[in-house]
Amino acid sequence: MALIEYGVTLCPLCGQPVNSWEEWIAFPHFIEEEEDPLWPYSDAVFHRNCFESWPHREEFLARFKDSKFSSQR
Repeated sequence: MALIEYGVTLCPLCGQPVNSWEEWIAFPHFIEEEEDPLWPYSDAVFHRNCFESWPHREEFLARFKDSKFSSQR
């Protein structure tokens, strides 16, 4: 699972720190191929608002649900 240090860990979508008073969402490292365009977002912590409005959100979630980490398998 992605590690978070409040005020230091950056959201990969906006580049701003994730703070303890903000809603956030994290994912484990589930995309193996470094050439995959979504690979940099695997094992990351996002501001929930950033993630919810991310254009690649649906594709990313579908890939996560197909991974061995998803409890919805």
